[in-house]
Amino acid sequence: MNILALESCGGACSVALCKGENGSLIYRNTPMRRGHAEALLPMVQDVMTEAAVAYDDLESIVVTRGPGTFAGVRVGLAAARGLALAHDIPVRGVSVFEAILVGHKVHYGSVDHDYDYEPRAHEEHIMVLLNAPRGALYAQLFPYQPSSEKSVESGAQAPFMASPQEVTDLLKRGTVLVGEGVERLRIISADGVPDRVAEWLREGYITLSEASGVPDTRVMASNYDLFQRRVAGNEESEESASPLYLRPPDARLPQRVSGW
Repeated sequence: MNILALESCGGACSVALCKGENGSLIYRNTPMRRGHAEALLPMVQDVMTEAAVAYDDLESIVVTRGPGTFAGVRVGLAAARGLALAHDIPVRGVSVFEAILVGHKVHYGSVDHDYDYEPRAHEEHIMVLLNAPRGALYAQLFPYQPSSEKSVESGAQAPFMASPQEVTDLLKRGTVLVGEGVERLRIISADGVPDRVAEWLREGYITLSEASGVPDTRVMASNYDLFQRRVAGNEESEESASPLYLRPPDARLPQRVSGW
């Protein structure tokens, strides 16, 4: 099984290929604030050349679909769709929340392909936090043991955008926090955290994950089957490769002036 994974939603371009039955990984990752459009496809070609794998031999492409920068989300999805169309390859879009969630489970050695995930003491939920513009956060809350008959996002609450203080107010006892946005939450917690949350942190009823706070394409490629929706027929969904935006774009079309 040859699976190609792409990520360009945030502050890096990242590509990984999980090659063959032995699952060897070829990986490229370049931090960047802009220039994703120019960097991503050459990185893909680099990985494919090193792996000596033809595009027609890919079984699937998995790509992050947001949230993130508008340009970055579009670049990754366009690259995946273009390759898929040219070589008749299925595409699986996964949210950045899902990618980080699986990374957390891999980090703690708790992933298997039946999703028999054993939570640690006091842990009932996982909240993935991402940095959003203007000091805000993107957040999504997942249960610890989704049904083995459904997808990685089964039972999850809808993702949302909120201020760090609003997220703090929503925290539940028994939550694990993971993602780059955790640091932003901790900054406001110094003097803004409610007493109950401070107590839960001290007592371990809210814990901070040590897993990567950004999507890892190596994890995405090597755990591809965990992202598949387990529905009748297991067919690819068009929505799975659609962009996930949680806020309107900053750029606005100029309004027409009356009389012109």
